[in-house]
Amino acid sequence: MKALIVLTVSLVSSILITGLFSLSLLATAGEIEVYHNWESITQNNGIAAYAKSGNRYISLSCRNKEKYRFFILANDIIHNPNTEVTAVFTISGNKYEMIGTVGKKGDTLHIKLPMGQNDIVDAMKRGTKLKVYIPVVSGVYPVDQTFSLHGFTKASQSVIEGCQ
Repeated sequence: MKALIVLTVSLVSSILITGLFSLSLLATAGEIEVYHNWESITQNNGIAAYAKSGNRYISLSCRNKEKYRFFILANDIIHNPNTEVTAVFTISGNKYEMIGTVGKKGDTLHIKLPMGQNDIVDAMKRGTKLKVYIPVVSGVYPVDQTFSLHGFTKASQSVIEGCQ
């Protein structure tokens, strides 16, 4: 009988701890909305719309109303941290070259768009696919990834509104 009580108390404690942990994760994650291939997330320090293709992510974000920034995460590619890299976005046959900085871990690229430069975002709203190409840097493989833009317009709306 004692073993059954201990087992029951242990099981209930485990469920409560797991539930509280899940609730804390939801609280820190913010509000997530799904729009086909894109999702948007709102947190207390900013808003982002993001999509995944293979094991790579791309996001459009705005933090503290500063300016739009693209964030590209390519887990399988390591670049030298703090290196400036040119990324080429191709949308409906139009190419946009942007310079970004490789993050501290070497697996991300941060691209800040100048205020008022909305032509890329507008093209993404009208397009169906976004091809991201980052050439070879320091002998590593290039990034050549295509993302669907299905759902981008809706997912990016909260980012656009939050940046104004």
